[in-house]
Amino acid sequence: MVRNYNGGRTDVTYRTYYDRALQNVPGDVWQNPGTWRLQAVVINLGTKDFSTAANPGEPWTPDSLAAAYRSAYGGVRYWFLDDSGLDYLGCDWHYSAHDDRLIAERLTSFITGLPTGW
Repeated sequence: MVRNYNGGRTDVTYRTYYDRALQNVPGDVWQNPGTWRLQAVVINLGTKDFSTAANPGEPWTPDSLAAAYRSAYGGVRYWFLDDSGLDYLGCDWHYSAHDDRLIAERLTSFITGLPTGW
């Protein structure tokens, strides 16, 4: 939300990409064709904000980073990603196909319990 991995790219945050259809193309805003109706948006936030300690020169203390994150996060519905059992064997220690399946199962269980009215 407010900080990239290990304090890199201080000029870019999640909100830089919020409206983009393609993350690496500035100005590429997705246009709803009018036939598509949103049911849920799932975004994994916070992993990079808190994965490393703030470096010298970054504007964060542990408390100010947490406060900025809470402020940026706002009133979004929260689901805690339980990372137990994940192997992180994807490229550069990202999620693997195994991890994606496990996360999908856990997330599906959470979404099923929401009062969506679907």
